[in-house]
Amino acid sequence: MKKKILISAACVFAALVAAGLFAWYFLCVQVQGIYAETLPLKTSYYVHEELDLTGLCVKEERRISKFNREIDADQLEISGFDSSAASDRQEIFVQYKNFKTSFFVSVNPLPEEQKSVIKIQLQAEEGYELKTEYRCFEPLEIEHMRLLVTYSDSSSELLPVLAEYVSGFDNREPAQHLEVRITYGGFFTKFYVNITLAENE
Repeated sequence: MKKKILISAACVFAALVAAGLFAWYFLCVQVQGIYAETLPLKTSYYVHEELDLTGLCVKEERRISKFNREIDADQLEISGFDSSAASDRQEIFVQYKNFKTSFFVSVNPLPEEQKSVIKIQLQAEEGYELKTEYRCFEPLEIEHMRLLVTYSDSSSELLPVLAEYVSGFDNREPAQHLEVRITYGGFFTKFYVNITLAENE
């Protein structure tokens, strides 16, 4: 009888130990998933930049969080990153064994070079000549004036001359060799005009 009791007690003890081990494994050892505890420091990229995972911390997820363990970076498989074209929201996948998590980054177009004016040159529209002889009170003819603007990226364009670009023109009285300035983009060019009395004066 005592032997049966001892065997029964041993069986109960073994069952309790097995249940305890199972509970310990279930709660403390078995991985339920993975998650990113901290995201990479860099989540915004320009086209053609390489992925930078500095700061990324991925952990195993268990039922008791204090047993969660950080996964070594070389054990993670990263996929989904493509910087060949701009994307407002691109999902990056992180895989560890059979578990996956993800985070998002953006890929921005390359910033355009800020070009600046380096030179301006006044010229007349093709087929016309720059008028330099005026009568008193005759308005300055700017409709056939053109401004050749050269930029820092070596590009150039031909712009019409607007009234707000012009200074120095005063047709209220006769003048010889009157300096007229055209200002654009922080630069100016100049030309000279003569102003004479009207024929009936």
